[in-house]
This record gives sequence, C-alpha cells and structure tokens, in this order.
Amino acid sequence: LRKRLVEHVQDAQTELHGEGGDNNDKDCDAGKLRALCEASPHLRVEPEDWREWTALLVDRAPDFIDIYNPVDDYPQELWTAAEHYF
Repeated sequence: LRKRLVEHVQDAQTELHGEGGDNNDKDCDAGKLRALCEASPHLRVEPEDWREWTALLVDRAPDFIDIYNPVDDYPQELWTAAEHYF
C-alpha cells in the first residue's frame, strides 16, 4: 500500500513538473497510514515479519500478487492483453 501511494505521488509530480522535474523519492508516514487502515471498517491489519504489516480487505479472500515474489503465475497472454488494454 505504501509503495503504491508513493508511486501515485511520483506520477502526479511528473505530470505537474514534467519528466526530470521535482520528482524526488517520497515516502509516506507508515504510522499514520497504519492508523488510518486500522480505523477503517473495510480493512483488517495483520502483522508481518520485521515489524511490517499488511492491510487486507475484510470482505475478500487475501488472493493477491506478492510484488516481491519473483515467480509470475500468470501466462504471457494475460500480460499481452493487459498491455493492449492499457
């Protein structure tokens, strides 16, 4: 979640300032983000290793892609179709 929020900020900065503009690496306050997630009735926060945590949707199974897992379980056809779609 943190990673994606930071990416959105960087994308917005690129749109505002253009490529090579003021697009420094940003981060968000993990403590505030966790507190917001814990306060949401739509999320549940679970601890992970090394004081990390995960925010999961309460009404869905935790079937998601682990961005750190090097194994891609999806066929190339899916990525090709996604590339054409986006």
